[in-house]
Order: sequence, then C-alpha cells, then structure tokens
Amino acid sequence: MGARILVIDDNTKDLELASRLLQGAGHTVLTAQGGERGIASAQRERPDLIVCDIGMAGMGGLEVAGRIRRSAGLERIPLVAFTGHTAPGDRELILAAGFQGYIPKAYSPETLAQIEAFLPPALRNPR
Repeated sequence: MGARILVIDDNTKDLELASRLLQGAGHTVLTAQGGERGIASAQRERPDLIVCDIGMAGMGGLEVAGRIRRSAGLERIPLVAFTGHTAPGDRELILAAGFQGYIPKAYSPETLAQIEAFLPPALRNPR
C-alpha cells in the first residue's frame, strides 16, 4: 500500500502532473488548489506527506509551511517544497520556513524518488 500524499499548488496543470506521477507509483493523491484549501485538507485528511508549491497566488508556500508547523497534529508531517523558485538563496529560505525538502519543479524519473525519499521505506513506491 502506498502513501497518502497531499499536493498543494494553485496551478491546475501542475496538480494534474503531480497526481499522475504519484498515482502511477501506487500512492493515493489528495490535491488542494491554493494554500488555504491545502491547510484545510491537511487538517482534515492527515496525509503521510505534503508536497507544496511556493509561488502561489494568495497564500504562498512559505506561509502554508508556517501555519502547518504551528497546527497541532500536522507539525510532524514531512513537508516538501516542489517549486520553480530556484534563485540563489531560495533553497535556504524555503528550508528555514519549515520545509524538510526542496525539489525544483521539473517532472522527471528522478522527481518521484526525490519525493518518496521523505516517506518511511514501507510507504515508498509500492508498485
């Protein structure tokens, strides 16, 4: 059985691509369009992992991370940034905001392994 992974992004196409990638590996994917919906979904669903974009309209990923880290029951869920923010210093800023991982947006075979690295071994790629 795979993991329950919540993907938070404000771009519908990116949500669809991430869903296909993770579902293809046997995971259950929950999606939320935007930061507010993402936090509400995380509180309701308690996923095994949260993958979040940084540059979202409205509530950005850095604020999402702060709110998740301050939410009882969510603070220990691994939180990974999957983002187009790749300027010098972005990685350090993102990790300092409460993310455990930073993966630049580029859908490739390596992307799945990078995301799954934040899951317990028993929940990684069940297919």
